[in-house]
Amino acid sequence: MEKFPRNFYARNDVGIIIDRTWKKHVVEIKRFEDRIISLSLIVGKDNINIISVYAPQVRVEVHLKGKFWKDLKGLVQSIPLAGNIFIGGDLNGHVGKKVGQFAGAYNGLGFGELNNRG
Repeated sequence: MEKFPRNFYARNDVGIIIDRTWKKHVVEIKRFEDRIISLSLIVGKDNINIISVYAPQVRVEVHLKGKFWKDLKGLVQSIPLAGNIFIGGDLNGHVGKKVGQFAGAYNGLGFGELNNRG
C-alpha cells in the first residue's frame, strides 16, 4: 500500500460514530489511510456498510487523488451485492460527471465559487 506524505494524512482524519448499543453488531472496520473508513454491521438479516470519506482537494497531487478514488472503488466493489451501502462525508464536489448532475444532493444551496477544475 502506498503511503501518503505525512503532511497529507496528518490533517484529514475521518471517522464514524455509532451509539454503543450498536457496537455488538459491528463485524468489521476497514481504514484506508485517513480519508476512507468503513464499518460493517449485521442488523437482523441485513448487512449494512457505512463508509465515511474525505475526498482530496485541489492542492493534492494527481496521483494521490487517483489512489483515493481507486481505494474507494475497490472498497465498494468488495461489498457483496446483498449488502446495503451508505456513503457519507465530504466529496468536495466530486459527484457525477457534471457539476449540476446531482443538484439535489446539495439541498438547493448551490455550489458556491468554483475553481477552474469545477
